[in-house]
Amino acid sequence: MSFRHRFGRVASRPGAVFLASAITGFGARAIETAAKFLLQFTIAGTLGSVGSGHIFLALSIANVACVIGRIGLDRSLSFRIATARALGQGALVKAQIATGLALCVFVSAALAAMLGIAASPMARLLFHDPGFAGTLGIMVASIPALAVLAMVVGILNGLERSGRAQLVGSAMWPALAAVLVLFARDVTAVAGVLLLSIVLATLAGLWMVGRHGWLSRHAIDREAARSLTVIGWPFLAVDAVQISLISMPTIVLGMLRDASEVGVFALANRVSLAMTIVMMVVGALGASRIAAAHALEDRARMQRVVRHLLLVSAAAALPVALALFVFAPVVLGLFGPEFAAGAGLLRWLLLGQVAGIVFTAAPNVLEMTGNGWRLRRTNLLALAVNVLCCVALIPTLGALGAALATTASLVGYNIMCVAMAWRHVRIHASPLALFYRDTPLIPPG
Repeated sequence: MSFRHRFGRVASRPGAVFLASAITGFGARAIETAAKFLLQFTIAGTLGSVGSGHIFLALSIANVACVIGRIGLDRSLSFRIATARALGQGALVKAQIATGLALCVFVSAALAAMLGIAASPMARLLFHDPGFAGTLGIMVASIPALAVLAMVVGILNGLERSGRAQLVGSAMWPALAAVLVLFARDVTAVAGVLLLSIVLATLAGLWMVGRHGWLSRHAIDREAARSLTVIGWPFLAVDAVQISLISMPTIVLGMLRDASEVGVFALANRVSLAMTIVMMVVGALGASRIAAAHALEDRARMQRVVRHLLLVSAAAALPVALALFVFAPVVLGLFGPEFAAGAGLLRWLLLGQVAGIVFTAAPNVLEMTGNGWRLRRTNLLALAVNVLCCVALIPTLGALGAALATTASLVGYNIMCVAMAWRHVRIHASPLALFYRDTPLIPPG
């Protein structure tokens, strides 16, 4: 038997296909993580904790505004493109792309203009640092480019170019910025480098879409606009809450504490977020498989998928989390001696990430089984917990309060998702799933 024939037989097995998809996904996300780590390293080394605090705070605000500015159109566009292509409706694909991009540019540009006008008052009244206005103004200018870049990712995913989507959407601009930051000497220059890198990555993404003829000067189609926005609103709610859970503690800390403390916390938070690449890959692997099992009303199969997802997640992420926990002072010290003081913050933040790892399949189970509205409600509850903890803890504990607020909201969110997955779908989405070979024959409550 030839090697190709043997390989084909192995690859045709569900487990082998699952493993191959996992390896591909982790490889793409590894490139993204390396690029972002290098960017954070160069920013911290160039600006120190105070300058880094200004950059990370402005970038957090821009990221929240970007999610609002694209109003869920990136994910709805991906869905609509895939559907239209499957039906052979090429003209409809072009109309939807043109309409989605036009709407995104209009909304995100309007939001950027409003925040640009408000940058100086915000810096003075909210963050008590008039010098922050320039950095905030530059990063606010990146909002339309960030929103269009997210749209490009959605378009490429809909066109079944997910590898290119991950490359241009997540890895390209951090890699470009990490190189260009080496030539910057102050906060304003670094903010300008980030803006330039985001714009260049966006143009590269648009070129990838346009080179196959999918971009056209198509007028805005009202029906396409209506369908995209109707599908996009629920995605906007989930995306806005998720980015707020990540960014809210940094923003509140920036309002109440100095830029140096913000810089140390923001860097520790971004290092801990390396764990999220595992959850993103696992989510991409599990979504279609869980949906297929649900469509067949095969809960035993769904339970097996969940068990596989938990095994992949734990094997890939827990060793990394343990290493970061043990060597936290060393890892943060690489960015500069002043950042090593954030080792305790990193350890608290890792506890929240570990909760996401061991309960990683629960949100997918809810979303792919017709319980998306319950998932959105859970997101809103987690955001409420986050805001309340920020208000209660940050004024007295500072960066430690921000870390505790982040961890409390993540742990609470994942526990609620696991409870709902059991109550409404009768699926074990906690580590208990590893001990169940068959789904108990109990109807969902």
